[in-house]
Amino acid sequence: MENMSTPNLKGRTAFIPRQRLVTPLISNTLNHLISSVENSQRKSEKPISPNLEMLRMTPGLQQKQKILQEKHLKAKSSLDKIPVGGGISLWPDMDDMRLTKREVLVLAISSLLLIFAVVTLFEYLHGPLLLHLNYYSGRVRTFHGQHPIARNSEVALNQSLIRWHKDFWKLLDNIQQQFEVPFCCVHATFILYIMFYIAGITVLLYYLVDNMIQKSRLTPKRIKTWLTLLVVTASWTFLMIKLLVAAHHLECEIEGTVYTLIEELADLAVTGHDLRCYHDIVTYWQFRCLPPTTRGILKIFGIIKVHDISFYFHYYSLPVITALCTPIIKLLLALKTIYSRPRVC
Repeated sequence: MENMSTPNLKGRTAFIPRQRLVTPLISNTLNHLISSVENSQRKSEKPISPNLEMLRMTPGLQQKQKILQEKHLKAKSSLDKIPVGGGISLWPDMDDMRLTKREVLVLAISSLLLIFAVVTLFEYLHGPLLLHLNYYSGRVRTFHGQHPIARNSEVALNQSLIRWHKDFWKLLDNIQQQFEVPFCCVHATFILYIMFYIAGITVLLYYLVDNMIQKSRLTPKRIKTWLTLLVVTASWTFLMIKLLVAAHHLECEIEGTVYTLIEELADLAVTGHDLRCYHDIVTYWQFRCLPPTTRGILKIFGIIKVHDISFYFHYYSLPVITALCTPIIKLLLALKTIYSRPRVC
């Protein structure tokens, strides 16, 4: 029996499939590799304290961490929209965002062209008005010399005074008819450009204050924008001041002519003539042209007197000019500081 069974066992062993022998070997090898990798990872990882692990698993902290990650991704995605420039760099190549020499030259030429365009437009709108103001200033200045007061006799004195009174009255009436335009009769173009002027001044002050407070906003685009607005508004403002000065000179010439008539009393008092006519005429012109009974005869759009504007501008010019020029000067100093730094090569 034993001799018969032994060959059968050997035959069964000989006929076992090869796949059953190879599969356990491969699985054992893979398991050994996985375990070795896990052991190496565990050795490389730093040990975490239980308190830190508990803190990481806190629900509120995880929510805050998630919010911070979202904000970081949002800021990172909009990095190119951050208004930074003018030498304040978030990255090393930010120096390339400075205005180049070619851009500065183009900006200077465009500023000169804008000044020429503003002067041309002002001459077209207000050039005749300025010429008339200068013309009437000359006439008023030479009026008393062309109308001398006679002192030979009382009749000649009264006749010269009456002629002076009538001609000066006619001259002032012509001046008022020429320059006094009611607001309801003002052309719509003037109202429109006044609104544009006020809007330009407002935007300019916003840009100036904003750039002065936050120097990181001095990008080339911002520099070009505020410099263009500054050139246009400053040119128009200086031209308007020139027009206001011409109107103020006319007012001063009128007052000076009346004062010259009053000073004639020094020579007439020793003549012994009856000076009632003289006193009546002088009283009238004092009441009409001299303070405190009047504040001038010229009005802007029939609303604001030139004398009032000149008065307030005289007393409040220093704080107004300081408020307007301080942001400009500070911004120019900031630009000088930034652009005087050497470029990073």
